[in-house]
Amino acid sequence: MKTDDKEQVLLRRIKQRRKRTAGVVVVLLCLLCLGVIAVISGSGGGGGGTKTVTLEISCADLAENMDRLEDEGVRDYIPEDGNILSPVEVTMDEGDTVYDILYRQCRKDNIHLESHNDPIYGSRYIEGIGHIYEKDAGKRSGWLYKVNGKQPDYGCSKYYLEGGEKIQWIYVTEYTENGE
Repeated sequence: MKTDDKEQVLLRRIKQRRKRTAGVVVVLLCLLCLGVIAVISGSGGGGGGTKTVTLEISCADLAENMDRLEDEGVRDYIPEDGNILSPVEVTMDEGDTVYDILYRQCRKDNIHLESHNDPIYGSRYIEGIGHIYEKDAGKRSGWLYKVNGKQPDYGCSKYYLEGGEKIQWIYVTEYTENGE
């Protein structure tokens, strides 16, 4: 083979390698772009999508039993229908607790919330929501929460969410074990 022919063969090989390399680079860039889009959209590339829960805050029991109020100044904070927050879908983060959802939504909607860490339970204790406090309607009145219609037997900052749950914060005027 002549030198010119060898150079031509070598040039063709170099062009083929460049085309293959360019093709690989294009494919990798496309995959990178898809990954960035997945992260920005919140799916994280895992196909799970954004997780949500439903949150509701009600003092309907108190609205129906206003005669139990011990402080008349509280009347101004009680909605007629008892709905402090009608059911709303809330986006959650991985590792969120019932308390995290309540706290963020109350801040977002400018709903008063007062709580403290309770060392006995090792969890947050909700004292008041919407300026309505425990014992405002007697010694057995206060806030409780339910998840999917059931009252957990541990504090709200220890209840970790998976997504899809229905969370209800309910003010009761006469607490019983099942929250009714």
